[in-house]
Amino acid sequence: MKTALLGASLVLLTGCSATYDVTVQNNGSRPVTAELIHDPLLAPSVVLGSARLSPGTSERIYAEGIDPFDPVELDVRVSGDIQGVADSVEPPKGVSTVIIDDGGVDSWTGIRVWIEQTPPDER
Repeated sequence: MKTALLGASLVLLTGCSATYDVTVQNNGSRPVTAELIHDPLLAPSVVLGSARLSPGTSERIYAEGIDPFDPVELDVRVSGDIQGVADSVEPPKGVSTVIIDDGGVDSWTGIRVWIEQTPPDER
């Protein structure tokens, strides 16, 4: 009995995966590039999806089948700025919206990136 329960729980654990459905909205004045990056332990990082956004536009980046224990982040940088630093956020599993706006004069990246908080009853 214990062996059967252990075997069933291992099957369930190995079958778990996470889905990321991120809407990226560029409210800034410059075009940006956003990349959803999976950074598995002891393996190279993988770009799950990317989008180039003009000012005032939004794009959806979707990825599924990700190990729920591996970190995933959204890196955003000003498009064409080869030496520019990316601003990063860690979107939650499931559906989320990331807002991009112009950064202040004290910003290293020139942009500001944050996750929009949606009340639980509106999800």
